[in-house]
Amino acid sequence: MTYPKFPVLYYEQNVLFDIKRQAWAAYRIPQQPYAFASQEKKRAMVDSLRQFLHAHRGACHLLSLTDDIRPTGFFQADHPGGDEFERYKQAVIQKVSRQRPWRRSLFLLVKLPKSRFAMPDFDLAAPGRALTSVGAFVKGIGQSLQQRFIVVPSGEMNRQVLEDTLSAETLVAQTVRASLGGERLISSDIEWLLCHPLHRAIVHEHAPRLGLEPSYQIAVRGEQVWLRPRKSLPILVAGNTVIEERLRTLVVHHQDDGSQMSWQTFFFLVDVPEEVSDIGSEWLYRLDDLSDPVECSIHLALEAPHTAAAGLERSRKALKDQQREYVDGTGELPMTLEWAGDRGRLLEHKLQHGMPLVHATITYAIFAPTREALEARATQFTQLCSTLRLRVVRSPGDQARGFYDFMPGTDIEKKPWSLPMDPGYLAAGMPHGSRDAGDPTGDYIGRTRQGTPVLLDLARPMSRELNRSGAVGIVGTLGGGKSVLKKLLFYLAFNRGGSIFSIDPKDEDGCFADMPAVAKGLTVLRLSAGSRTQINPFRLSRSEERSHAIALDYLSLLLDGQRNDERADILMDAVERTFSTSKRDLFQVMTELQKLSQSGGHEAMRVEARRCLTRLQGYRKSPYGRLVFARDNGVSALPETPFVVASLAGLPLPKRVPGETGNFTPNERFGVGMMYLMAALGRERMFHTALGGLKLFGIDETWLLRSFPEGRQLIDETVRMGRSYGVVPVLVTQNPGDIAEEELRNNLGSIFCFRTEDPRASRDNAILLGLDPDEASLWQAFRSLRSGDCFFKDIEGRVSLIHVDPTPDDLLTVFNTSVDGGRPS
Repeated sequence: MTYPKFPVLYYEQNVLFDIKRQAWAAYRIPQQPYAFASQEKKRAMVDSLRQFLHAHRGACHLLSLTDDIRPTGFFQADHPGGDEFERYKQAVIQKVSRQRPWRRSLFLLVKLPKSRFAMPDFDLAAPGRALTSVGAFVKGIGQSLQQRFIVVPSGEMNRQVLEDTLSAETLVAQTVRASLGGERLISSDIEWLLCHPLHRAIVHEHAPRLGLEPSYQIAVRGEQVWLRPRKSLPILVAGNTVIEERLRTLVVHHQDDGSQMSWQTFFFLVDVPEEVSDIGSEWLYRLDDLSDPVECSIHLALEAPHTAAAGLERSRKALKDQQREYVDGTGELPMTLEWAGDRGRLLEHKLQHGMPLVHATITYAIFAPTREALEARATQFTQLCSTLRLRVVRSPGDQARGFYDFMPGTDIEKKPWSLPMDPGYLAAGMPHGSRDAGDPTGDYIGRTRQGTPVLLDLARPMSRELNRSGAVGIVGTLGGGKSVLKKLLFYLAFNRGGSIFSIDPKDEDGCFADMPAVAKGLTVLRLSAGSRTQINPFRLSRSEERSHAIALDYLSLLLDGQRNDERADILMDAVERTFSTSKRDLFQVMTELQKLSQSGGHEAMRVEARRCLTRLQGYRKSPYGRLVFARDNGVSALPETPFVVASLAGLPLPKRVPGETGNFTPNERFGVGMMYLMAALGRERMFHTALGGLKLFGIDETWLLRSFPEGRQLIDETVRMGRSYGVVPVLVTQNPGDIAEEELRNNLGSIFCFRTEDPRASRDNAILLGLDPDEASLWQAFRSLRSGDCFFKDIEGRVSLIHVDPTPDDLLTVFNTSVDGGRPS
């Protein structure tokens, strides 16, 4: 058994210094949403890594590492409590813990050039100062030689070297950010990188936090400041860990008594296909096809084209000598030598066009808590490599070498498994591709096809970090799962202590009355014949200006106020007169219309006043009239409970007829008018009340509101202004075309697309998700989605196929709206 060696002496900011005092700058490379991207976007992602490799010279190190997702980290300490929240929390922890999910991260370490001391110039103009100039020059040479060639036993380094190194890192950081979007690592990231190789196979164990910042001491000797590494850094990283190397495995003992141990094994890539296409051969991205995590270390040495060309010329001369010997001896040239000549000419052509040559040492790490699980995972990995035409070896006796390949700051001098390759081959492997989506923290809403939990933080888009719209779009055909997702979002917002207002045309959201923890904060406004609910259209806002606008828009919609100018003028006059009185309700409107029908003026105005009066009298006598013909008592109609559902199931809402949404019957106009009033009520409650915390404004059957100008304007204003008021509009519809207009689409944060069988709807779905609408395979993908499956586009534009998973499990029974699980009207 041996204690693990440690290659890092100390670090400053994101720069690590190895035992040779060579500096490595460390960055996190963001994973790109690759799974369902268009061909053009995929090529752009491949080109981003290819361009970085073309521009870089020297050594760098790519680390594709995985980390367990711990469900206890989903919940913050300041999260509001409550019995229902605790029930949800424990259910999520139990469900996610059974899956042992993991998430991949990509890190880049770039070897920085060594610092050079500035040499003073000779001052030959003044003989008296020449001797001083010579002395300074000799001193500078001595410092440079001491720093470069004289080994300091304690690993000390001149402070000036650190300052020069940090200055050089600034230029590298700009290049990494411009090419790959990379960000500098912070202290906690570096500590995780150092500790992770020792703890990667321990289930749900956090790597210890070192807390050393900086990790060196300062010593002053004469005029110079020296940095001296702390001995505590490698001791704290290794802790009680002891590594036992066997022929084909490493056994990591995490405790002195051997009570806890894990297993690791390492494969080395020794051969790859000669050519791969930019798209379709993602040999590194495909690691996530495995059910268990596999990590990858890629040490790169990038050789300039002219240097590589010189080496190629030497190889070509040797090849010609071999060919000549074969021809002279046997008269025949082996086919392998012919192929070598062809490949050499192709490589020479690429080098002449500026392609650098990459020497890559690629190591795979497989790990498990038991030997049996390790061997099973190793078998799965070798099978995957076989399908990708990759040759890997599990070299006996080289397992410790494989372990150190994953340590940051390890500089491999002897590279027995080094492979020369085209930078495009490595880029086509897509080590920076990802299938994940969702927020880093938030509420659990489901899982990806690989089992990774998907989290959604409804408030995050409106934070200072992103400053975006938090609007959510949910589309899909009947039975796809969109209603279950909508109710799950309501449930999660309620658990967070938020407020919800839902426009519910099908009486689905009344199911929350069956949940005692939610029912005590729930108000259901049932708007149907015989209901006791009464709404005064003139008292929906505490602001007189907004109340005036709501009442005028409602009457214009109810009485078809855009039919002609005379009717529009009459309605405006009647509303103005009503607001000038103390009684503001529809009864007063009827009184004012009666007066206008008998007043002087143009006969056409009087005719329109009588028509409007007659229509209102008819609505008053209808079975639904009681809902809006309420006497004014001077009190606002805004409910006070945190959860309000406006159920419209009993109203005569229009059926969807493409191209004819404006041709409503009088009864349909009444139903649409009530929907508009509820939307206006919800907007006022969400935007202009003192309710704090998260606010969700759910609008089901969004197409109904968007089928007439007043409703369309209300939705557009709600989506645009929601960020300013902390409101999250949730738009639910069957047809994605209802929300696919560019102005509305660009203001949506998260988008969920469930099953659809219409090719036109599939095309609109692709546009919503930012995918290629001409991709033929997407139609079949949308058709084959099972209930609960959907394509999810998160606030950062990543698209993934996920399964919505209400938790606790009994929520699915409550939320189900199928034939056997629906609620009666």
